[in-house]
Amino acid sequence: MRRFNREDLPQILIDNWKQIGDNYSQRRIVNPGYAFSWPQINNIKINHLILRGLQRQTQEHCSYCDNYPPKIGDETIDHFKPKTVPAFYNLVANWENLYLACKHCQEAKGTQYSEELLRPDAPDYNFSDYFIYDFDEHKLTPNPIAAPENQNRAQMTFNIFQLNHTGLSKTRKRNLACYRSGEFKEDELGFRFIYQFF
Repeated sequence: MRRFNREDLPQILIDNWKQIGDNYSQRRIVNPGYAFSWPQINNIKINHLILRGLQRQTQEHCSYCDNYPPKIGDETIDHFKPKTVPAFYNLVANWENLYLACKHCQEAKGTQYSEELLRPDAPDYNFSDYFIYDFDEHKLTPNPIAAPENQNRAQMTFNIFQLNHTGLSKTRKRNLACYRSGEFKEDELGFRFIYQFF
C-alpha cells in the first residue's frame, strides 16, 4: 500500500454527491436488495466521469496493492466504507470514500470494513510506520518496531485485502527483478513501496 494525495473534489460530485447518496439511501430503505447504479449526466455515467481523477492520483496503480498496469476492465471503483452497509448508504458518491481498485483487492475486501483499516491517502499514513517488506518471500509483514496498534492495523489491512496472496507475491518478485535490471522506471511497475529501499 503506497501513500497518495487525493485530488480535489470533482465538480460533477460537488453538485451531485449528496443527492445521489440520499436517493440511494431512500431506495435501500424501501428495498434492501436494491443494487446501486451510477446515475448519468448527458448520457455518461458519473463513475466514468470521475474515473480519470482516481487514476491520476495513483498514477493508474491500484490504490491498495499498488499493482500496475491494471488489466482491461479491471479498473473498478471501490467504496471504502461499503455501500451495502446502512450507516454508509449516503456515502455512495462521496469522493473521499472512492478508490481506484484492481479486481483482486475489490473482491478480497468485499463488504469488510473497520475504522482501523488503513487508508493510503490518510495524511498520517506512511508505509514504514506499519509494514516491512520481506525480500525473500515478497510479502508484507507488520513492522516489528511499530507501535502495537500500528502492527494490528497493518495485519488487518493485509488480511482484508489479501495483500500476501501468492499471485501478488510472485508478481512483486518479477517486478523487482525488472526494476533491478534497470529496464523499467519505478512508475512503469507495480508495488512502488518496494523501491523506496533502493
